[in-house]
Amino acid sequence: MFPCKILSNGKYKSIAYRALVNNKATRMSIALAHGPALDTIMRPALELVDNESDQPAYVEMTYRKFLELQQTGRLRSKFQSDIEQSKAV
Repeated sequence: MFPCKILSNGKYKSIAYRALVNNKATRMSIALAHGPALDTIMRPALELVDNESDQPAYVEMTYRKFLELQQTGRLRSKFQSDIEQSKAV
């Protein structure tokens, strides 16, 4: 789950990350964190949920909370069980 999915109200999906490994060379991965300020509220863009038939699919949360869920590995289960809803609270 990435912020683009929340912002787009589920219209944009993140692709699965895959890597081809080379058994003759060492592979190195570098993780880089980038995003808005930690107190930024993440929610679907209002332009994408402006009518009754297209309600928000995700509840809003701060970017800090999003990162906490992501880093603890609870993001996937949290979004599947609590946040991905047909109608937000």
